[in-house]
Amino acid sequence: MYALEDLEGQLVLGLRQGGVLLYWHHGQNLFDYLTRDDQKPYHRELKNIRNQLRQGSVTTVKSGALITINGIKLFTMEVTFQNQTCYPYLLVQRRGLSEDADYTPYFFISEKSRDNAVQYTTKF
Repeated sequence: MYALEDLEGQLVLGLRQGGVLLYWHHGQNLFDYLTRDDQKPYHRELKNIRNQLRQGSVTTVKSGALITINGIKLFTMEVTFQNQTCYPYLLVQRRGLSEDADYTPYFFISEKSRDNAVQYTTKF
């Protein structure tokens, strides 16, 4: 089970640590983050998404809703992994829409960075 307070706490912690990309890590079952100093892992993560989209294990990548956590705006890139749900995203969205669980969120602190990531990952 997930608690909204815990999930938002993970995001706040990542932001306090300098996170510029915060994302749900299915293997670790938590929100993880990358900082400005993590350029290689940042690009590797986006390249992995792009490769998975080409191979079919990722079915969609798109811009998502603006989320505000602790007064900080986060710009969402929604990634649909084949046969993978993300109930933490459903909770963080606070809309109660079951289809929100279809997406794995990647939160950016900059709209431009999010838009660049969507463009990069969907470019064939």
